[in-house]
Amino acid sequence: MIHPTFKTIITSLPLDIGGMILVVDLSKEKMIASEKELQRNVYRVDDTGNVVWRVAEYNGVPGLSRFTNVYLGSDGELRGYNFDGAEYEINIRDGLIKSSRLLK
Repeated sequence: MIHPTFKTIITSLPLDIGGMILVVDLSKEKMIASEKELQRNVYRVDDTGNVVWRVAEYNGVPGLSRFTNVYLGSDGELRGYNFDGAEYEINIRDGLIKSSRLLK
């Protein structure tokens, strides 16, 4: 079951440790107002759909920094891409940004 609040899920990534990672198009969600909030569009949910964490705030290009995809790297680390051409390593346990690098 996916959290009923989310109307537009861009990507879902099942996790071997249970639950999944969701990338959500928050521009379609009525509860989100600010650009900083729109940037925090990656969630980890448990097996029953409850939100475990929401990705932490990070410095990105305003208006461009929404995540578009996530994946597990060969090292098992969670990574996410966003519109501003960056890749972020996200702590799978708590949603904190561990590192980032420019791809474009």
